[in-house]
Amino acid sequence: MYQHLLYEEIGRVAKATLNRPESYNALNKVLKAEIIDVFRNTQKNPNLSCLVLTGAGDKAFCSGQDLKESMVLHSPEDAEKWVRSFDDLYAAIRDFEKPYIASVNGVSAGSGFQLPLLADIRICSDNAKFAMTEIDVGFACIIGTTLMWDIFGRAKTTELILRGNFVSPQEALDYGLVCKVVPFADLETETMALAQELAEKAPVSLKNNKKWFRALTEEKFKACMEFAIQAHIEGYQAGEPNEYQKRFFEVRSRRRPEK
Repeated sequence: MYQHLLYEEIGRVAKATLNRPESYNALNKVLKAEIIDVFRNTQKNPNLSCLVLTGAGDKAFCSGQDLKESMVLHSPEDAEKWVRSFDDLYAAIRDFEKPYIASVNGVSAGSGFQLPLLADIRICSDNAKFAMTEIDVGFACIIGTTLMWDIFGRAKTTELILRGNFVSPQEALDYGLVCKVVPFADLETETMALAQELAEKAPVSLKNNKKWFRALTEEKFKACMEFAIQAHIEGYQAGEPNEYQKRFFEVRSRRRPEK
């Protein structure tokens, strides 16, 4: 059905698994389009009442943008088109009127952290870790800052954005980022129990709660998307994303053990 997503329906719950384990489930054009499709189709399906998103394997939920795609962007027009592709993805998630659970099973970084931040409820395994690592590959982190602000507050958000460092499962629990931390082996069971619980709630009330959640944040989110476009255009004009992504791959290549 999908190229980079595993999809199944369990009772009234739709479960979508990001399935690019060789790239730590990084987001490329195809995968973003498939996530949009899952959210829109689940929204339209009256037999489904909840959506779970997780990642394949035990290493990563999602490592963020596939840098092999973003490295080939050069012009301001390329940068704007690229950011707007994320706007389309996030709009599909924000338009979703049923409960959305992020089941985080490892690294969740960059735009791969923004996917859980957009969820209604987040649960993670004890090997999970979260970070906005954009600064290390030459990107401003406008959307991530906006989504993190209400959870972490000004001081911690500023530190995490400027340093690009990771949040542990315990820190995630302490800050209210996740509702629960469970052993990796129990993550699927715990997630599905939560999803089945939400699937039994009153659907009209759930829908209206979700619509109001969005209304409370809509103005700020629209402003952040427009600022993000300008920030990325300016970054690419300065050449920073290409330079710092190249550095990232060079460092990773040096760290890779010889076969």
